[in-house]
Amino acid sequence: MRELRWAVPETYIDREYIDVEDDDAIFKKAAHAANCFGGRYREALGKAFIWHPSEEGKTIWLPQFFYNSAWDNRLSPDGTTVTEISRDLKKAKEHIDIHLKGDKKQCANRIIIGHFRSDRIHLGPFPYGYRFVGEFKFDAKKTNYERGCVWTRESKRADTYQYT
Repeated sequence: MRELRWAVPETYIDREYIDVEDDDAIFKKAAHAANCFGGRYREALGKAFIWHPSEEGKTIWLPQFFYNSAWDNRLSPDGTTVTEISRDLKKAKEHIDIHLKGDKKQCANRIIIGHFRSDRIHLGPFPYGYRFVGEFKFDAKKTNYERGCVWTRESKRADTYQYT
């Protein structure tokens, strides 16, 4: 059995796509994962939401899929649905209202690269990491104030790009 190593963007850039089925696509840092899509992000990205550098009208979202004090983000067991809701009830309502009104920035399709701990998803020998989980579309019909914003996977694969 081969030794797993942290993924590098060039592997997926050279292939011109990344796929949910890529078991070895585990990135150590958010910036490394985001760089697959044509960006030149530094070691510390500092953001969880950025505009796609190569595809207009699309975003890259890097949510934590483990407990954090601000947001409750969840990936369904089958990987086809993501829910996001702020733990602050006032912010949650505002965030959901913005989405339900159709804000173009917030409702743009999202390439989602989840930040996971190994107790939540298979990461091989790594205790944490960033994994591509697909391209998702906002689902206004399933979104509500109790569940939060709902995103449904449209594709298991996304195109990758040379650095811009």
